[in-house]
Amino acid sequence: MLAWTQLFGAVSFEVFGQFANTLEPADELFEYLLDATADRLGL
Repeated sequence: MLAWTQLFGAVSFEVFGQFANTLEPADELFEYLLDATADRLGL
């Protein structure tokens, strides 16, 4: 459940531009969030 909510939130923020002009570089943050979630799942 934790991985799903993390992934859903990160993708929603990316798609709807919530990371833009708030956290720079936003692309690196998005990649970090996906990598951290994959690590938690053992992928």
